[in-house]
Amino acid sequence: MKSSLSINYKIWLKYIAVLMTVLLSKTVVWGMQYEYPVTGLAILSAAIVFAFEKKINIKNLLQFLLLSGLFLLNIILHLEALDANLILYSLKRIAYCFLALLIVSNISRITFCKLYTNIMYYMSWCSLFFLSIKIFFPGLIGKISYSFKGSLIYASYICNPFYTFNRGDFSEIRNYGPFWEPGAFQGFIVIALLGLFVCQKELKNSKRKLIILFITLISTQSTTGYIGVIIIIIAFYKDIETILGLRDGKQLRKLIGVVIMLMAVGFIWNSGIITTKLFTENSSKTDRFHDLIAAIETCKVHPFIGFGSFDLSEEYYKSMGGATSTASLLSIWYTFGFGFFTLYIGLLLKGLISLFDFHKLKMAAVFLLFLILYFTEEVYILPLYFCFLFTFHGGNAKNAKIIMQDKGSSL
Repeated sequence: MKSSLSINYKIWLKYIAVLMTVLLSKTVVWGMQYEYPVTGLAILSAAIVFAFEKKINIKNLLQFLLLSGLFLLNIILHLEALDANLILYSLKRIAYCFLALLIVSNISRITFCKLYTNIMYYMSWCSLFFLSIKIFFPGLIGKISYSFKGSLIYASYICNPFYTFNRGDFSEIRNYGPFWEPGAFQGFIVIALLGLFVCQKELKNSKRKLIILFITLISTQSTTGYIGVIIIIIAFYKDIETILGLRDGKQLRKLIGVVIMLMAVGFIWNSGIITTKLFTENSSKTDRFHDLIAAIETCKVHPFIGFGSFDLSEEYYKSMGGATSTASLLSIWYTFGFGFFTLYIGLLLKGLISLFDFHKLKMAAVFLLFLILYFTEEVYILPLYFCFLFTFHGGNAKNAKIIMQDKGSSL
């Protein structure tokens, strides 16, 4: 009895640590408005988990020290150009790396996937509830939200602690979740779907969670998200078939797969999101191409040491004709230099393999999904995404015992 209570206590501490990491990853209220107190609470919760588990992977520790050293070197190389706020920007990245180190070292890959998938499942339910209010009872929005000035790009966000209704002067029926835009929310959901496939045998109510996550993903009306739906259906069709319990013959399985894909494509086309973007002059496709060219030109200015800060690099990037920085992978290069860019890509690939550990075809789909995500959203600086730079454990006998203990919890 005592052992069971101890296990459950540890699980809830891990829940809190992962939840705080997600909330810190640029949710409008918790990750932007209250960024500093939430950073402290996130690190504290992860440190408490470490106090119980007492694990630090040596390779992960060395990677943390290397990343931290490069962030500090970045400050030294650009000290004359950086003010206090820009220096703080680099120091925050070190804090996020430390948070990720504690999370990955003390939470096994299976447990992390279970916790994260559950968090995004409940966050999806919450988002669908507020989205329904946004659609059917828009008059209530002013009573359950407030305006928060979050950036120079958008005048303000209309939000509450659980949901973002709109940003700036936009008024669109899209699902933001608690994040800064629908395109960002879809990325978090895609990761949850991948995590669900990893832990589908250990996760309770996986069928319900799969359906809700897919519905939420579609409700973002994000072009990137729709592409993600198609990639996931193609690469993980058998997993989806197993989770949904479709075992009535090969032809039926194929038919259901075709129907699902046609429904997704039909919804996308009829929504007007993609047709507008494909056939209007100011299309997202054209904008993204111009942004890519601007990003390449920006990389050429300081290819080895970068600009030193996101703000300085963005200023030049926009002078080259870029809009908001969507080529996130290249923004790593022109902000911190080619060396950091190369290291980041290498660590990211290694981390994704350790977390998802699918066979080659599925891992190719994972890499493609992350490539698209990193080229459409500025996510590399977020705490959750720093977790993917470290190696998740769960393969040896000692770690297997931890996973068995976690299975006894009510996940």
